[in-house]
Amino acid sequence: MYEFEKIKMEVEDHVAVIDLNNSKKMNLLYAPFFRDLQKAADIIDADDSIFVAVITGGEKIFCAGDDVSQPEELQFQKEHGLYEWMSHTQNCFSRISQITKPVIAAVAGYALGGGLEMALACDFIVVSENVKMGLTEAKIGVFPCGGGTQRLPRRIGKAWAKELMFTGDFVNAEQALQLGLANHVYPENTLVESAVALAKKIAKKTCPASDRLMKHAIDCGYETDLKTGLIIELDDAFREGFSPDKEEGLKAFAEKRPPVWTGKMV
Repeated sequence: MYEFEKIKMEVEDHVAVIDLNNSKKMNLLYAPFFRDLQKAADIIDADDSIFVAVITGGEKIFCAGDDVSQPEELQFQKEHGLYEWMSHTQNCFSRISQITKPVIAAVAGYALGGGLEMALACDFIVVSENVKMGLTEAKIGVFPCGGGTQRLPRRIGKAWAKELMFTGDFVNAEQALQLGLANHVYPENTLVESAVALAKKIAKKTCPASDRLMKHAIDCGYETDLKTGLIIELDDAFREGFSPDKEEGLKAFAEKRPPVWTGKMV
């Protein structure tokens, strides 16, 4: 168990589960949460025994956005200005997106504003049947600044992203699945268990080095043209060839047994 100021993180069977752990305040985000999330990201990247991560707020709510009323937030804006404060939020979610290992967002209840932006920074999202997701900032005259205008269109396409942001409407579980915003919908009160089971499946079945390098190839290649993307793929495939787990994977396949991964990279 890792104890931070505002979040908790447990590691079991090579899966790190980050719990936002503040449901009494709808898991609203402010500076200590951002610091904790960045520290957690650093730990996940540095620890070879962690193969996959899950970010959740529990079975009832994920995150209802930023808590801009916190004294620390107001003081930060006063001292550093609005632009720097907004950059602080965006940088935190960018750090989540840059975790080198697969990251799953397990989203129940409300995921609004910064809450949805945090989920979009993960590799994919699974949701509970009770989910309500949206970038609703324009309803109160503000603007998504945690990457929402960039990551949502990349996830569901420009037209749908524009409609959702222009209307401020919520997306339910069925709509999230249809739009490609969510990969899976799970029954209420089984979300975290199901997300962790999926994470453990990834950790057990596939080589951690392969997963990390495939994530790098997909994310970097997606932002460029096909020719450059294919070069990135070759570079990452070549690098994976020197992973200690490659030999283990081939040996386990030949011996008809489950592989025992180390998670180490060269």
